[in-house]
Amino acid sequence: MQFYYVYVVSAILVAFGYMLFDVLNKREVPNLFAYSTLVFSFLIILISENIHLILESYLIAFVILGLGYFIYKAGQLGLGDVFEFAALSLLLAPISIPMIAYMTPGVALPSVISLFLDTGIAAIIAVPLFYICVATKKFGKSVTNKIRGADVFKAIAVVVAYAAFVAILSQISHSDTLLFSIMFFIVLGSALLLLFQRPITEVMVEHVGFAGFTEDDIIAFNLMSDSEIAKAKRSVSTFDRLVTKKMIAEMKRKRIKQKFPVYKQAVPFAVPIFLGTLLTIIVGNILIVALIG
Repeated sequence: MQFYYVYVVSAILVAFGYMLFDVLNKREVPNLFAYSTLVFSFLIILISENIHLILESYLIAFVILGLGYFIYKAGQLGLGDVFEFAALSLLLAPISIPMIAYMTPGVALPSVISLFLDTGIAAIIAVPLFYICVATKKFGKSVTNKIRGADVFKAIAVVVAYAAFVAILSQISHSDTLLFSIMFFIVLGSALLLLFQRPITEVMVEHVGFAGFTEDDIIAFNLMSDSEIAKAKRSVSTFDRLVTKKMIAEMKRKRIKQKFPVYKQAVPFAVPIFLGTLLTIIVGNILIVALIG
């Protein structure tokens, strides 16, 4: 396809740029970089001269921006990650994903679907392994003391559920080895994430007052009781999971002295997005490839 390598290189460079800012700049992606990559992505797809593809890609990008904004406001995803997904959805749109097209004859699914799935797989595998290493370094042998009985039960339940799922998939897949390998790492990552969720969270979190807040910080509601959250909301009308300028200003005005658990060492999500981008370009969707053999 004409301009194929232009889109491939552009997608890799954009994802790599976001990853560098995420890792080296404490998850602070400059607004100029985010807006520039988005504008660049909206413009460069025009060289495809495929009106249907351009309109479809614009629509998908706007949907990602719209839904992503609500997810961001809910404190579940960084705004930079939303911009990155939107930009990559445009850059990856002209790149053919043969395996997805094969699975859905006559229907070419958007490449961003493959990106979402590949990023999810990369995150499930990489994130818990990284943070368990960090938690072990911080807490030493006592890291296992932070594992709760409920977490063990959840981890076992996930392993059993995945085992049953794989057993069913193996009956319809011709690529048992690849499928089992992928599912093994997914199960391993999911189980470890559940098993070590308490120490992992404690590694990510710092207890700070409003003076230590920065806009777009995420408060760890899972480390607060319902009564603590309700009390904070009664004291501060703008109190929520996502820290805003209004919230900081209100806390400052009311001289709130309480400290809150804040994700100061949150997951640099641009790393699994970069890995997902590479997988999407090289393989398509790795799970679908495993399924169809």
